[in-house]
Amino acid sequence: MSVAEQMGLTGRRLGGPSGRHARPAGLFYDPAPWVLLVATLLWWVRMLHQSTCMQTNPNDPIKTMLRMCYSDVPIVWASNGWSRGLPTLGDATQLPQLPVISFLISVQRILLELFLPAGSGLSAQQELNLGNVFLVTNAVVLFCFFLAWVVAHMLMGRDSTRGRRRDARGRLVSGPARSFDALFIASSVGILSTGLIAWDLVAPALTAVALMLWTRGQVLAAGVLTGVALGAGIAPMVLVLALAICCVRAGQLEELLRYSLGLLAALLVVVALAATRSASAVRRAYLAQLDPEAGLGSMWYILKDAGLAGQLIPGLSKATIAVAFAGIALLALRSPRRPRVAQLACLFMLAGLMLAPTYSPQYVLWGLGWVALARPNLRDWTLYSGAELLYFLAVWGHLQGNIRLGPGEDIGYPPAIIIRLAASGWIVWTIVRDMLEPWRDPIRRFGADDPQGGTLDGVADAAWMTTPPLPAR
Repeated sequence: MSVAEQMGLTGRRLGGPSGRHARPAGLFYDPAPWVLLVATLLWWVRMLHQSTCMQTNPNDPIKTMLRMCYSDVPIVWASNGWSRGLPTLGDATQLPQLPVISFLISVQRILLELFLPAGSGLSAQQELNLGNVFLVTNAVVLFCFFLAWVVAHMLMGRDSTRGRRRDARGRLVSGPARSFDALFIASSVGILSTGLIAWDLVAPALTAVALMLWTRGQVLAAGVLTGVALGAGIAPMVLVLALAICCVRAGQLEELLRYSLGLLAALLVVVALAATRSASAVRRAYLAQLDPEAGLGSMWYILKDAGLAGQLIPGLSKATIAVAFAGIALLALRSPRRPRVAQLACLFMLAGLMLAPTYSPQYVLWGLGWVALARPNLRDWTLYSGAELLYFLAVWGHLQGNIRLGPGEDIGYPPAIIIRLAASGWIVWTIVRDMLEPWRDPIRRFGADDPQGGTLDGVADAAWMTTPPLPAR
């Protein structure tokens, strides 16, 4: 498959098809250097922009929302008192952090204390300087996770199944093929705009690597890494749901059991290690993600702002999510052809985000990897990314109060929410259509089955499955 085909572009748009004597080999056709170069440049631009929000004088705060480079990282550092020696997990007055994030923060703080002064006797300037260094070290750590995310997509995108075969025991053996689909992640405006807001990039990156291991038949390792990813956020749960449904439909219960055992073992270890320091802090951290209040970005925020729903919002949100997830599971079991893992995970993720009580700007990081795998189409990707960028610009203007058209209510912010939800809804619709009419699927119309399916790729459904025939084209 040509580079243009992999990026969802037809030959009519970019130079036409390759000639008979073209030899698609060499540096130009290798995705690795270009994908890594683009990812590095993107993060460099992100850091350049972030540097404009580095406060150097404790008495001269910077309007980070106005400059659109707000980050939770230095704020959490200051408010949790980490420079004064307070524990990273355990104080009831601190903002809670999930176990894996707390571990990363602890390692960074230990390294900082080796070279910089820390403790209760620091001046305001010294604490500020420590916070700035902490932000930079986090940027380096998050960049490493970003590169891992990009590499994982390069190794499991379209065309990555080329050269794949099964050994004598029926296990999948992957060939060396790489995919230019990783450019969707490497050049994402979602990462450019929100990659440093908090630590939300960690869980999707770990999930992508776990899925890459699954595609290569390393089921137990994939389960272990998914368990670690769940220690960094709840977003990886959509992968668990998608694999469970696809394995049940394919009758691969043994593979599902191995994956689940690895997941549970890793998650229990991660949570137990964090709980030895503070079980209440771990509980508060997960409750903050599982049971948030109605907040910015969600359709519930619009209803709440209009004086509707009110106290019913948390319950309504959970009920609608439960109904949506049940509908997706039923669709996956009854569709004419078993859905791809990424399609199913993307539906779960977007449905959960659209119906959640809050939809923060950085939550785009939870969804963009699944959109890139489920619907690798340049038009859809541009629509989704553009809507997320529009919302990113609008939310800071809303919080800063500089997009009001007059002294009254802010009438510019709700339309940005609606456009964002509509773009996600469009992706949901196209994926559902692809599941019901597989010949429309940008992956399957080229003859592939499921590049991210691993042991599910090319395998028929279980004998007991009865599904409706494919509709006529």
